[in-house]
Amino acid sequence: MPEGLPTEATIGAGGGTLASSDGRLNITVPPGALAGDTVIAIQPITATAPGALGTPEDMTFAQPVTLTFTYPADEAAALHARAALAAGDDVSPNDLYPGERWLQAWRALALASAPAEANDALHRGAAWVQQTLREHVSEPFRDSFVRANAVNAQLLRAAASR
Repeated sequence: MPEGLPTEATIGAGGGTLASSDGRLNITVPPGALAGDTVIAIQPITATAPGALGTPEDMTFAQPVTLTFTYPADEAAALHARAALAAGDDVSPNDLYPGERWLQAWRALALASAPAEANDALHRGAAWVQQTLREHVSEPFRDSFVRANAVNAQLLRAAASR
């Protein structure tokens, strides 16, 4: 759905650049990508579906063009947090403690002014700690799992206060 003003430029065989009116998208067309002067237009849109950018109708470039997307830091943090949460428990890098995923997602979403999503991530993280404690941590290690582990302690403490 269109969300801002369209921007257009005539770009020729020598190449050129075009920026969207909101500054979030820059298109760089290298020399030789177009045979002659061509009007290229872009417009900010709201789209959440993969591949929503699409391809300009009947436009073919002889050389690859570069699309550069720029997001404010809070939106980028929220985007990454949502992606990490969407990956689910089945996909986890070896160097990332699962509780850390929940803790960092909570922080990023809170900073991005997404309180409902942040709260959900926080409580899901605390539930993960509690489930892991019940199902996988033997009695002698339970206290250190919830108190000495800084990530687990932060998740449980923050969830209890909200």
